[in-house]
Amino acid sequence: MLSKSVETLTAISFFFMPLSMLFIYRFHAPFSAHALLFGVLFVSLILLTLFCGRMPRLNISIALFLVSITIIAPVSIFSTNIELILTGYIRLFTMMIPYFVLLLALPIAPEAPVVAARWFSFGSVASAIYALQLFFAGEIFYAGRLTFAAEHNPTTFGSNLATSLLLMGWLYGQKRISGLVLSASVPILVVSLVLSQSRNAMIALIIALGLTACLKSYRSIRLWNGRIKILRNFIPFFLRLLAVTLILVGIIVAVFSSFEIDERFYSRILATIELSSATDATAGRDTIWGSYLALDVPFFGFGLDSTSTLLQQVEIEQLPHNAFILSYIHGGIIFFFLYIGFVLTFLFELSEKSTERFSFLLATGLFAAFLGLGTDAYIYAIFWAPLSISLILHRYQTVAPLKGSLPAGSMLGSNQTCV
Repeated sequence: MLSKSVETLTAISFFFMPLSMLFIYRFHAPFSAHALLFGVLFVSLILLTLFCGRMPRLNISIALFLVSITIIAPVSIFSTNIELILTGYIRLFTMMIPYFVLLLALPIAPEAPVVAARWFSFGSVASAIYALQLFFAGEIFYAGRLTFAAEHNPTTFGSNLATSLLLMGWLYGQKRISGLVLSASVPILVVSLVLSQSRNAMIALIIALGLTACLKSYRSIRLWNGRIKILRNFIPFFLRLLAVTLILVGIIVAVFSSFEIDERFYSRILATIELSSATDATAGRDTIWGSYLALDVPFFGFGLDSTSTLLQQVEIEQLPHNAFILSYIHGGIIFFFLYIGFVLTFLFELSEKSTERFSFLLATGLFAAFLGLGTDAYIYAIFWAPLSISLILHRYQTVAPLKGSLPAGSMLGSNQTCV
Protein backbone atom coordinates (compact mmCIF):
# COMPACT_ATOMS: atom_id res chain seq x y z
CA MET A 1 0.00 0.00 0.00
CA LEU A 2 2.82 2.40 0.91
CA SER A 3 4.72 1.49 -2.24
CA LYS A 4 1.69 2.21 -4.44
CA SER A 5 1.06 5.52 -2.68
CA VAL A 6 4.65 6.64 -3.34
CA GLU A 7 4.39 5.54 -6.98
CA THR A 8 1.14 7.49 -7.41
CA LEU A 9 2.59 10.69 -5.94
CA THR A 10 5.72 10.23 -8.07
CA ALA A 11 3.61 9.80 -11.20
CA ILE A 12 1.58 12.96 -10.55
CA SER A 13 4.65 15.03 -9.64
CA PHE A 14 6.64 14.09 -12.72
CA PHE A 15 3.62 14.36 -15.00
CA PHE A 16 3.13 18.01 -14.05
CA MET A 17 6.86 18.80 -14.27
CA PRO A 18 6.90 19.48 -18.06
CA LEU A 19 3.60 21.34 -17.62
CA SER A 20 4.92 23.64 -14.86
CA MET A 21 5.37 26.68 -17.09
CA LEU A 22 1.84 26.18 -18.42
CA PHE A 23 0.41 26.87 -14.95
CA ILE A 24 2.57 29.96 -14.47
CA TYR A 25 2.42 31.60 -17.90
CA ARG A 26 -1.00 30.54 -19.21
CA PHE A 27 -3.05 30.14 -16.05
CA HIS A 28 -1.12 32.81 -14.08
CA ALA A 29 -0.73 30.57 -11.04
CA PRO A 30 1.67 31.83 -8.32
CA PHE A 31 3.60 28.54 -8.53
CA SER A 32 3.44 25.31 -10.52
CA ALA A 33 1.54 22.29 -9.28
CA HIS A 34 4.58 20.02 -9.42
CA ALA A 35 6.55 22.25 -7.02
CA LEU A 36 3.99 21.71 -4.24
CA LEU A 37 3.73 17.99 -5.00
CA PHE A 38 7.51 17.53 -4.96
CA GLY A 39 7.67 19.35 -1.63
CA VAL A 40 5.06 17.09 -0.05
CA LEU A 41 6.65 13.96 -1.51
CA PHE A 42 10.16 14.97 -0.47
CA VAL A 43 9.20 15.69 3.15
CA SER A 44 7.19 12.45 3.34
CA LEU A 45 10.09 10.39 2.01
CA ILE A 46 12.53 12.04 4.41
CA LEU A 47 10.28 11.06 7.34
CA LEU A 48 9.91 7.50 6.01
CA THR A 49 13.66 7.20 5.53
CA LEU A 50 14.33 8.40 9.07
CA PHE A 51 11.74 5.92 10.33
CA CYS A 52 13.43 3.09 8.42
CA GLY A 53 16.80 4.09 9.84
CA ARG A 54 18.69 3.76 6.55
CA MET A 55 19.70 6.51 4.10
CA PRO A 56 20.22 5.44 0.45
CA ARG A 57 23.71 5.98 -0.93
CA LEU A 58 24.27 9.05 -3.11
CA ASN A 59 25.69 8.67 -6.59
CA ILE A 60 29.38 9.58 -6.62
CA SER A 61 28.74 12.28 -9.20
CA ILE A 62 26.04 13.95 -7.08
CA ALA A 63 28.26 13.76 -4.00
CA LEU A 64 31.02 15.44 -6.01
CA PHE A 65 28.67 18.22 -7.09
CA LEU A 66 27.47 18.81 -3.52
CA VAL A 67 31.08 18.98 -2.32
CA SER A 68 31.86 21.41 -5.15
CA ILE A 69 29.11 23.88 -4.26
CA THR A 70 30.06 23.57 -0.59
CA ILE A 71 33.63 24.56 -1.42
CA ILE A 72 32.52 27.78 -3.09
CA ALA A 73 30.17 28.69 -0.22
CA PRO A 74 32.82 30.68 1.73
CA VAL A 75 33.73 32.55 -1.46
CA SER A 76 30.08 33.40 -2.01
CA ILE A 77 29.81 34.90 1.50
CA PHE A 78 32.56 37.43 0.77
CA SER A 79 31.61 38.09 -2.85
CA THR A 80 27.85 38.73 -2.77
CA ASN A 81 25.26 39.64 -0.18
CA ILE A 82 23.75 36.97 2.02
CA GLU A 83 20.30 37.27 0.42
CA LEU A 84 21.65 36.42 -3.03
CA ILE A 85 23.65 33.53 -1.59
CA LEU A 86 20.61 32.00 0.11
CA THR A 87 18.51 32.52 -3.02
CA GLY A 88 21.13 30.83 -5.16
CA TYR A 89 21.52 27.79 -2.91
CA ILE A 90 17.77 27.39 -2.37
CA ARG A 91 17.18 27.59 -6.12
CA LEU A 92 19.90 25.04 -6.81
CA PHE A 93 18.61 22.62 -4.17
CA THR A 94 15.07 23.03 -5.53
CA MET A 95 16.29 22.02 -8.99
CA MET A 96 17.90 18.90 -7.48
CA ILE A 97 14.80 17.75 -5.58
CA PRO A 98 13.70 15.28 -8.34
CA TYR A 99 16.96 13.37 -7.79
CA PHE A 100 16.53 13.20 -4.02
CA VAL A 101 12.87 12.21 -4.38
CA LEU A 102 13.72 9.28 -6.65
CA LEU A 103 16.70 8.28 -4.52
CA LEU A 104 14.61 8.17 -1.35
CA ALA A 105 11.68 6.49 -3.11
CA LEU A 106 13.77 3.68 -4.61
CA PRO A 107 13.98 1.44 -1.49
CA ILE A 108 10.31 2.00 -0.65
CA ALA A 109 8.88 1.83 -4.19
CA PRO A 110 11.45 0.27 -6.55
CA GLU A 111 9.27 1.00 -9.57
CA ALA A 112 9.26 4.76 -8.80
CA PRO A 113 12.00 5.69 -11.36
CA VAL A 114 10.17 3.78 -14.09
CA VAL A 115 6.94 5.52 -13.12
CA ALA A 116 8.76 8.88 -13.16
CA ALA A 117 10.18 8.29 -16.64
CA ARG A 118 6.82 7.16 -18.02
CA TRP A 119 4.75 10.01 -16.59
CA PHE A 120 7.34 12.71 -17.30
CA SER A 121 7.15 11.58 -20.94
CA PHE A 122 3.34 11.62 -20.89
CA GLY A 123 3.45 15.11 -19.40
CA SER A 124 5.68 16.26 -22.25
CA VAL A 125 3.28 14.77 -24.80
CA ALA A 126 0.37 16.58 -23.09
CA SER A 127 2.31 19.87 -23.11
CA ALA A 128 3.16 19.37 -26.79
CA ILE A 129 -0.47 18.75 -27.72
CA TYR A 130 -1.58 21.88 -25.87
CA ALA A 131 1.18 23.99 -27.45
CA LEU A 132 0.35 22.67 -30.94
CA GLN A 133 -3.28 23.62 -30.44
CA LEU A 134 -2.18 27.18 -29.57
CA PHE A 135 0.25 27.27 -32.47
CA PHE A 136 -2.23 26.29 -35.16
CA ALA A 137 -4.92 28.50 -33.62
CA GLY A 138 -2.69 31.46 -34.43
CA GLU A 139 -1.44 32.12 -30.89
CA ILE A 140 2.25 32.08 -31.78
CA PHE A 141 4.64 33.13 -29.06
CA TYR A 142 8.33 33.88 -28.63
CA ALA A 143 9.20 35.07 -32.15
CA GLY A 144 6.97 32.53 -33.86
CA ARG A 145 8.38 29.49 -32.04
CA LEU A 146 6.22 26.78 -30.49
CA THR A 147 5.79 27.35 -26.75
CA PHE A 148 3.14 28.35 -24.20
CA ALA A 149 3.57 32.10 -23.89
CA ALA A 150 5.76 35.04 -24.86
CA GLU A 151 7.68 34.73 -21.56
CA HIS A 152 8.31 30.99 -21.88
CA ASN A 153 11.69 30.25 -23.48
CA PRO A 154 11.28 27.44 -26.06
CA THR A 155 14.64 25.97 -24.97
CA THR A 156 12.96 24.69 -21.79
CA PHE A 157 10.06 23.30 -23.79
CA GLY A 158 12.33 21.69 -26.41
CA SER A 159 14.62 20.19 -23.78
CA ASN A 160 11.71 18.42 -22.07
CA LEU A 161 10.56 17.05 -25.43
CA ALA A 162 14.04 15.73 -26.27
CA THR A 163 14.40 14.18 -22.80
CA SER A 164 11.05 12.42 -23.23
CA LEU A 165 12.10 10.99 -26.60
CA LEU A 166 15.13 9.37 -24.96
CA LEU A 167 13.19 8.13 -21.94
CA MET A 168 10.51 6.60 -24.16
CA GLY A 169 13.25 4.79 -26.05
CA TRP A 170 14.39 3.21 -22.79
CA LEU A 171 10.83 2.44 -21.66
CA TYR A 172 10.03 0.71 -24.95
CA GLY A 173 13.28 -1.27 -24.84
CA GLN A 174 12.39 -2.49 -21.34
CA LYS A 175 8.79 -3.26 -22.41
CA ARG A 176 7.38 -0.62 -20.06
CA ILE A 177 5.33 1.10 -22.77
CA SER A 178 3.66 -0.46 -25.78
CA GLY A 179 4.62 0.05 -29.41
CA LEU A 180 1.26 1.76 -29.97
CA VAL A 181 1.99 4.38 -27.27
CA LEU A 182 5.47 4.92 -28.69
CA SER A 183 4.17 5.27 -32.26
CA ALA A 184 1.54 7.79 -31.18
CA SER A 185 3.90 9.83 -28.97
CA VAL A 186 7.09 10.09 -31.03
CA PRO A 187 5.58 12.03 -33.98
CA ILE A 188 4.00 14.54 -31.58
CA LEU A 189 7.28 15.01 -29.69
CA VAL A 190 9.44 15.29 -32.82
CA VAL A 191 7.11 17.70 -34.66
CA SER A 192 6.83 19.85 -31.54
CA LEU A 193 10.60 19.84 -31.06
CA VAL A 194 11.10 21.00 -34.66
CA LEU A 195 8.45 23.71 -34.32
CA SER A 196 10.00 24.94 -31.07
CA GLN A 197 13.17 25.60 -33.10
CA SER A 198 15.26 24.96 -30.01
CA ARG A 199 18.57 24.50 -31.79
CA ASN A 200 20.34 23.85 -28.51
CA ALA A 201 18.03 20.95 -27.60
CA MET A 202 18.09 19.47 -31.11
CA ILE A 203 21.87 19.67 -31.44
CA ALA A 204 22.39 18.18 -27.96
CA LEU A 205 19.95 15.37 -28.83
CA ILE A 206 21.66 14.56 -32.14
CA ILE A 207 25.14 14.58 -30.55
CA ALA A 208 23.93 12.41 -27.65
CA LEU A 209 22.36 9.82 -29.96
CA GLY A 210 25.31 9.79 -32.35
CA LEU A 211 27.97 9.59 -29.66
CA THR A 212 26.12 6.84 -27.78
CA ALA A 213 25.78 4.84 -31.01
CA CYS A 214 29.52 5.23 -31.69
CA LEU A 215 30.48 4.22 -28.14
CA LYS A 216 28.20 1.18 -28.14
CA SER A 217 29.34 0.16 -31.64
CA TYR A 218 32.99 0.35 -30.57
CA ARG A 219 32.27 -1.81 -27.56
CA SER A 220 30.37 -4.33 -29.69
CA ILE A 221 33.21 -4.52 -32.22
CA ARG A 222 35.68 -5.20 -29.40
CA LEU A 223 33.47 -7.90 -27.91
CA TRP A 224 32.97 -9.59 -31.26
CA ASN A 225 36.61 -9.31 -32.34
CA GLY A 226 35.91 -7.05 -35.26
CA ARG A 227 32.98 -8.99 -36.73
CA ILE A 228 30.39 -7.11 -38.74
CA LYS A 229 27.45 -8.17 -36.61
CA ILE A 230 27.07 -4.61 -35.40
CA LEU A 231 26.44 -3.51 -38.99
CA ARG A 232 23.73 -6.12 -39.46
CA ASN A 233 22.03 -4.72 -36.36
CA PHE A 234 22.58 -1.08 -37.23
CA ILE A 235 21.50 -1.00 -40.89
CA PRO A 236 17.86 -2.10 -40.30
CA PHE A 237 17.65 0.34 -37.40
CA PHE A 238 19.02 3.14 -39.61
CA LEU A 239 16.55 2.33 -42.40
CA ARG A 240 13.63 2.38 -39.95
CA LEU A 241 14.87 5.66 -38.51
CA LEU A 242 15.16 7.13 -42.01
CA ALA A 243 11.63 5.99 -42.90
CA VAL A 244 10.19 7.51 -39.72
CA THR A 245 12.08 10.76 -40.38
CA LEU A 246 10.72 11.00 -43.92
CA ILE A 247 7.19 10.37 -42.67
CA LEU A 248 7.56 13.09 -40.05
CA VAL A 249 8.92 15.53 -42.63
CA GLY A 250 5.90 14.73 -44.80
CA ILE A 251 3.58 15.40 -41.86
CA ILE A 252 5.24 18.76 -41.16
CA VAL A 253 5.04 19.79 -44.84
CA ALA A 254 1.37 18.76 -45.01
CA VAL A 255 0.57 20.66 -41.83
CA PHE A 256 2.33 23.79 -43.03
CA SER A 257 0.49 23.72 -46.33
CA SER A 258 -2.85 23.58 -44.51
CA PHE A 259 -2.36 26.42 -42.03
CA GLU A 260 -1.30 30.02 -42.26
CA ILE A 261 1.91 30.20 -40.23
CA ASP A 262 3.34 33.38 -38.74
CA GLU A 263 6.23 34.69 -40.85
CA ARG A 264 8.37 35.00 -37.71
CA PHE A 265 8.57 31.21 -37.69
CA TYR A 266 10.18 31.15 -41.13
CA SER A 267 12.58 33.98 -40.31
CA ARG A 268 14.38 31.88 -37.69
CA ILE A 269 14.56 28.90 -40.07
CA LEU A 270 16.11 31.08 -42.78
CA ALA A 271 18.56 32.55 -40.28
CA THR A 272 19.54 29.03 -39.23
CA ILE A 273 20.04 27.89 -42.84
CA GLU A 274 22.08 30.92 -43.86
CA LEU A 275 24.32 31.08 -40.75
CA SER A 276 26.22 34.01 -42.20
CA SER A 277 28.28 34.49 -39.00
CA ALA A 278 29.20 32.87 -35.71
CA THR A 279 26.69 35.15 -34.03
CA ASP A 280 23.90 33.75 -36.22
CA ALA A 281 25.07 30.18 -35.62
CA THR A 282 25.11 30.58 -31.85
CA ALA A 283 22.10 32.95 -31.61
CA GLY A 284 24.38 35.64 -30.20
CA ARG A 285 25.92 33.38 -27.56
CA ASP A 286 29.47 33.88 -28.87
CA THR A 287 29.26 37.59 -28.01
CA ILE A 288 27.96 36.80 -24.50
CA TRP A 289 30.67 34.17 -23.95
CA GLY A 290 33.35 36.62 -25.04
CA SER A 291 32.05 39.25 -22.63
CA TYR A 292 32.20 36.88 -19.67
CA LEU A 293 35.58 35.41 -20.60
CA ALA A 294 36.99 38.95 -20.82
CA LEU A 295 36.17 39.54 -17.14
CA ASP A 296 38.97 39.48 -14.59
CA VAL A 297 37.68 36.47 -12.65
CA PRO A 298 39.27 35.86 -9.22
CA PHE A 299 40.94 32.49 -8.61
CA PHE A 300 37.98 31.35 -6.48
CA GLY A 301 35.38 33.07 -8.69
CA PHE A 302 32.75 35.62 -7.75
CA GLY A 303 30.57 33.23 -5.72
CA LEU A 304 27.32 31.36 -6.36
CA ASP A 305 24.54 33.41 -7.95
CA SER A 306 27.03 36.26 -8.49
CA THR A 307 25.91 36.62 -12.10
CA SER A 308 22.92 38.73 -11.08
CA THR A 309 25.34 41.20 -9.47
CA LEU A 310 27.65 41.12 -12.48
CA LEU A 311 24.78 41.96 -14.81
CA GLN A 312 24.42 45.25 -12.94
CA GLN A 313 28.15 46.03 -12.82
CA VAL A 314 29.18 45.30 -16.41
CA GLU A 315 27.55 45.74 -19.80
CA ILE A 316 26.26 42.17 -20.10
CA GLU A 317 22.53 41.82 -20.53
CA GLN A 318 22.21 38.05 -20.14
CA LEU A 319 23.59 35.08 -18.22
CA PRO A 320 26.47 33.20 -19.90
CA HIS A 321 24.23 30.61 -21.63
CA ASN A 322 27.00 28.09 -21.00
CA ALA A 323 27.21 25.94 -17.88
CA PHE A 324 30.99 25.61 -18.08
CA ILE A 325 31.53 29.38 -18.27
CA LEU A 326 28.97 29.84 -15.50
CA SER A 327 30.87 27.42 -13.26
CA TYR A 328 34.05 29.44 -13.94
CA ILE A 329 32.26 32.68 -13.01
CA HIS A 330 30.75 31.14 -9.87
CA GLY A 331 33.75 29.31 -8.46
CA GLY A 332 36.79 30.20 -10.53
CA ILE A 333 39.17 27.65 -11.99
CA ILE A 334 38.59 25.21 -9.11
CA PHE A 335 34.82 24.92 -9.55
CA PHE A 336 35.30 24.87 -13.34
CA PHE A 337 37.38 21.68 -13.17
CA LEU A 338 35.17 20.21 -10.46
CA TYR A 339 32.13 20.73 -12.70
CA ILE A 340 33.89 18.99 -15.59
CA GLY A 341 34.73 16.15 -13.20
CA PHE A 342 31.09 15.98 -12.14
CA VAL A 343 29.95 15.69 -15.78
CA LEU A 344 32.53 12.99 -16.61
CA THR A 345 31.65 11.08 -13.43
CA PHE A 346 27.90 10.86 -14.09
CA LEU A 347 28.60 9.83 -17.70
CA PHE A 348 30.89 7.08 -16.43
CA GLU A 349 28.23 5.96 -13.95
CA LEU A 350 25.61 5.74 -16.72
CA SER A 351 27.93 3.73 -18.97
CA GLU A 352 28.96 1.31 -16.22
CA LYS A 353 27.43 -2.19 -16.43
CA SER A 354 25.47 -1.16 -19.53
CA THR A 355 24.74 -4.22 -21.65
CA GLU A 356 22.10 -2.94 -24.10
CA ARG A 357 22.84 -2.57 -27.80
CA PHE A 358 21.94 1.10 -27.43
CA SER A 359 21.97 2.73 -24.00
CA PHE A 360 19.22 5.35 -23.88
CA LEU A 361 20.21 6.17 -20.30
CA LEU A 362 23.75 7.07 -21.39
CA ALA A 363 22.25 9.09 -24.24
CA THR A 364 20.05 10.93 -21.73
CA GLY A 365 23.11 11.77 -19.63
CA LEU A 366 25.02 12.92 -22.71
CA PHE A 367 22.05 15.08 -23.69
CA ALA A 368 22.09 16.77 -20.27
CA ALA A 369 25.86 17.29 -20.52
CA PHE A 370 25.81 18.82 -24.01
CA LEU A 371 22.82 20.95 -23.06
CA GLY A 372 25.30 22.83 -20.90
CA LEU A 373 27.15 24.10 -23.97
CA GLY A 374 24.29 26.44 -24.82
CA THR A 375 22.44 26.91 -21.52
CA ASP A 376 23.26 27.63 -17.87
CA ALA A 377 22.26 24.01 -17.35
CA TYR A 378 22.97 23.20 -13.72
CA ILE A 379 20.80 26.03 -12.35
CA TYR A 380 17.73 24.81 -14.29
CA ALA A 381 15.38 21.82 -14.16
CA ILE A 382 16.03 21.02 -17.84
CA PHE A 383 19.40 19.63 -16.66
CA TRP A 384 18.38 17.97 -13.40
CA ALA A 385 15.24 16.26 -14.74
CA PRO A 386 16.98 14.03 -17.34
CA LEU A 387 20.02 13.52 -15.12
CA SER A 388 17.98 12.54 -12.04
CA ILE A 389 15.75 10.09 -13.88
CA SER A 390 18.61 8.48 -15.84
CA LEU A 391 20.89 8.06 -12.79
CA ILE A 392 18.20 6.40 -10.65
CA LEU A 393 16.90 4.34 -13.58
CA HIS A 394 20.44 3.07 -14.16
CA ARG A 395 20.71 2.09 -10.49
CA TYR A 396 17.30 0.39 -10.75
CA GLN A 397 18.29 -1.42 -13.95
CA THR A 398 21.54 -2.81 -12.54
CA VAL A 399 19.66 -4.35 -9.60
CA ALA A 400 16.18 -5.14 -10.94
CA PRO A 401 15.42 -7.76 -13.58
CA LEU A 402 14.64 -6.41 -17.03
CA LYS A 403 11.09 -7.70 -16.84
CA GLY A 404 8.76 -7.42 -13.89
CA SER A 405 9.23 -5.38 -10.76
CA LEU A 406 11.05 -6.02 -7.53
CA PRO A 407 9.12 -6.47 -4.33
CA ALA A 408 9.00 -3.33 -2.24
CA GLY A 409 12.10 -2.84 -0.11
CA SER A 410 14.21 -5.54 -1.84
CA MET A 411 16.90 -3.03 -2.74
CA LEU A 412 17.59 -2.37 0.93
CA GLY A 413 18.70 -5.91 1.58
CA SER A 414 17.33 -8.43 3.99
CA ASN A 415 15.74 -7.19 7.20
CA GLN A 416 16.19 -3.57 6.13
CA THR A 417 12.88 -2.79 4.53
CA CYS A 418 10.34 -0.47 6.11
CA VAL A 419 7.25 -1.76 4.30
